[in-house]
Amino acid sequence: MKHKASRSAIEVWYAIPSANPENCRARLPVWREKGYRVAVLQNWKRGEIPADLVVWSDTYPGWPGSVNILCREIVPKTATIVVSGGDDMLPDPNFTAQELAEQFLERFPDTFGVMQPTGDGFMSCDGYCGSPWLGRAWFERAYGGKGPMWGEYHHNWADKELHWVAKGLGALWQRPDLTHRHEHFTRGGDDRPDYWAATVAPKDQHDVELFLSRKWAQFPGHEPLGEARKYNHALAARGDDRTAEQHWSNLYGPQCAPGSWLQRMRAALESCAVRGMRRVALYGAGTHTRTCAPALAEPPVEIAAIIDDNAKSHGKRLFGFPIVSLEQACALRLDAVILSANSHEETLWERSEPLRRVGVEVIRLYKPTGEVDPAMVRSGEVSPAVVRQATPLLEQDAYVMMTRVIDASKPAVILDIGANVGATVERLRSQFRKPTIYAFEPAPDVFERLCERAAEWPEVRPIRAAVGASNGEVEFRLTANRLMSSVLPASAMGASFHGDGIREETRVRAPMVTIDAWAESNGIARVDAVKLDVQGLELAALRGARRTLTERGVMAVNCEAQLAPEYEGADTFSEIDLFLRECGFGLYQVHEIWSHGPEQRTTCVDALWVRREALDWLRVQPERAWEVGERSKKASSGRAPELCTEAA
Repeated sequence: MKHKASRSAIEVWYAIPSANPENCRARLPVWREKGYRVAVLQNWKRGEIPADLVVWSDTYPGWPGSVNILCREIVPKTATIVVSGGDDMLPDPNFTAQELAEQFLERFPDTFGVMQPTGDGFMSCDGYCGSPWLGRAWFERAYGGKGPMWGEYHHNWADKELHWVAKGLGALWQRPDLTHRHEHFTRGGDDRPDYWAATVAPKDQHDVELFLSRKWAQFPGHEPLGEARKYNHALAARGDDRTAEQHWSNLYGPQCAPGSWLQRMRAALESCAVRGMRRVALYGAGTHTRTCAPALAEPPVEIAAIIDDNAKSHGKRLFGFPIVSLEQACALRLDAVILSANSHEETLWERSEPLRRVGVEVIRLYKPTGEVDPAMVRSGEVSPAVVRQATPLLEQDAYVMMTRVIDASKPAVILDIGANVGATVERLRSQFRKPTIYAFEPAPDVFERLCERAAEWPEVRPIRAAVGASNGEVEFRLTANRLMSSVLPASAMGASFHGDGIREETRVRAPMVTIDAWAESNGIARVDAVKLDVQGLELAALRGARRTLTERGVMAVNCEAQLAPEYEGADTFSEIDLFLRECGFGLYQVHEIWSHGPEQRTTCVDALWVRREALDWLRVQPERAWEVGERSKKASSGRAPELCTEAA
């Protein structure tokens, strides 16, 4: 039935839970001035609140539970629309409640809809519904009439589910032209409020795991009461940034080992070392930096300080490093500052402008700056000390994405070809619960370090060998930066981009194997995934693994691929893609792009290919894509190589 209310009859309520009377007194009057009526479900701390209705609760029912109670029991039945959020939110400054209500009813005349302003842009707010407008039909009929949100979340991630469900039901209207300013405590670098630390943070793991489990099951129980419309999971999944998967992987993954955050931090520190930047600081003393602690245990550069905006932290230490203000950091004669944040990186970038003014390079882990480093240009030539960071596309994590087609809870056999000292091995161990990882590395000194680390990892089998298209022995070029060592010599372009880092120091003889011959001789009947990073020799390694790729159940290949070859004779992305297509794989995503030089020329990428039939499932029914792998697996048998071996 269409809503026929006149302008004067559109009653809009701002209904929220609150544990902070001070926040309410500071912001709720602004909502009332814009024509909203206000209802508050108060908990934790008593205090006078400027609202039309205030109800006390001895416990915190959680944010979605509170919103459900407010809609069902507290807000009057005369309300046409309920807007929710928090006591740290402000209304759009350009429209009254009545004006926006009329726009809402033009879009959703039956009131079955969710409208989310996204103009604030803070904390990637376009990916969830953190301050939604809820029509009466929505909050009366959604979830079988139980309320507008799934009530089992405590606080976080319920807004993410609301976004998915409303989008999948064709009832989501995102409004980048409207702004609900979110004055979250992290926005100003303030301490976590006591109620947050006590009631919200401890429940985050439960909430994100609940979201992931419900997402894969297509949010059971979402069905609207008396509604014929069907939920379209494929529609809801469009533009999925997999934030929850990455969040869980980084903070709560198996063995609590951090994932892509730690990888990015290590890469940034290594890049600083190669470029001769010896004195470095991190900007941000929060969760991101704490999660990256392993990278700071034995850093390749001097960590001079950790910068933070919270004045209460200044003078303290984190991991033994002094915490300083931005002003103090400007006087430390730093070579570089690494922004240590993910969702708040844009804010830190803006605040770091004083550092850039005094000549300090500021490094972003997640988004390119779009600027040219002045040190890169000397009389029109590229400085030999420069190595540019990878700039991630869509901030996807290849190893999280592998679990879309491989069941991470079951035993998995993974080949890490070009393992170096084991950074990717560590990442794989964190992502898969029961992996067996064969790590190939030909450089003797690097292999020794890999074995030292693997001594504590019983699931890892280091093998000293290069991998190519034939078996035998090969001359391996060791470069100043061991990450760039290769069978192939550097090209003129590689030398101009990487300078001393790619300079050949010496050559060693190393065994070379094909994966097919190695698997045959070692009784490896099944391989689930392959990672390759062998500095231009990737296609040769893949050609030597053709039978493994086509007959041993491989579901995913994560591979570096050159676009503008930095090594003589290096194969290119198009050749690798063509070969993998011949073997039954399709390109899933390009997840990192590497660019170099004063013009930031794109030179190579990291990309993920998956089995073609699984790729088809990902388009149609993504939660079942891994079943393709289960069906294709063969029984595994045979012995595993010794813990540290040198291939014959």
